[in-house]
Amino acid sequence: MLNSNMSMAKTEPTKAGVDVNKDVKVETLAATSFSWDGATLPNYPTTTPKLTIQRYTFPPHKRLSRHVHHIINCGVMLRGELTLVSADEAGKTFKAGDALVEMFGKAH
Repeated sequence: MLNSNMSMAKTEPTKAGVDVNKDVKVETLAATSFSWDGATLPNYPTTTPKLTIQRYTFPPHKRLSRHVHHIINCGVMLRGELTLVSADEAGKTFKAGDALVEMFGKAH
């Protein structure tokens, strides 16, 4: 399980004094206020958030049309490669295991 919006607190030992979560590995893949192109993310609204986790599967060599994200969006590459290119032709390639924070409000 990958978790992008929670921090794991130290677990309390069980009554037997054994930490039942000692074998759980938590790895922070990204902790940032910036998208992949270096732009600062917008302030977060004060309303109750709704979290959505989605898996995207792209056919090999698929090229998407330019689009804009109007929500803060992040992900982790599970396998393969993904190259993102901004409207000004700046780009970055992400590979399996890489965390990425999408651009907000900018075409790419």
